[in-house]
Amino acid sequence: MGRLRTVVAAAAVATLCILGHPAHAYVGAGFTLQGEHALLPEYDIYLVDSTPFDVEVLRSEVQRAADDYEAITGLTATVAAGTIADRAAGHGEILVRVTPDMGGCGEVNTQNLLSPGITLGCADSGRGYDGPRPGVYYQTSTYIRISPLLLTVYSSRLPHSVMHEMGHAFGLSHFNAVFEGQVQVMHGSNAANDTFQSGDRNGLLFQRDYGL
Repeated sequence: MGRLRTVVAAAAVATLCILGHPAHAYVGAGFTLQGEHALLPEYDIYLVDSTPFDVEVLRSEVQRAADDYEAITGLTATVAAGTIADRAAGHGEILVRVTPDMGGCGEVNTQNLLSPGITLGCADSGRGYDGPRPGVYYQTSTYIRISPLLLTVYSSRLPHSVMHEMGHAFGLSHFNAVFEGQVQVMHGSNAANDTFQSGDRNGLLFQRDYGL
């Protein structure tokens, strides 16, 4: 695929809040990465107790994202049974919670013209050098927040939004152009697709190979 070129990250309508977000994004064939980061060989995914909201509603979509990720990359993403108490995400962990508190980051729902500016999801990621390849920066953890609005009035967007936020957990950033005739899952506001498209897959495979 060749070396990724670096471009200055532009202000987007839909923003991603991530810890240590670099000043530059890395752009390839149909994808943008959060930075020149790699994927760990394994991720453990946990649903966080979200009382009074039912986080179990997300399980099938989280599992679908994990299954797609494994099929594309050959790496491991295991969705744990049950729920856990709220805590920070540890090394190799992805935590998913339903909460109305987006903390000032996430996706702006520009699809809903009656109520623009609604935040539907957010992914806060941590990174570090503690992976299998020395000197490589890895996507080490992510805490995903899903708005309860996706369980009610915006339920039709739930499959896309969960896949999109899981894409962030797997190192992808927004890609707002059409690639090979398709809107990518990582488009910042267009929910046309709810499975990883060719550009999304290219980004996952680049990070996999970079980390091996």
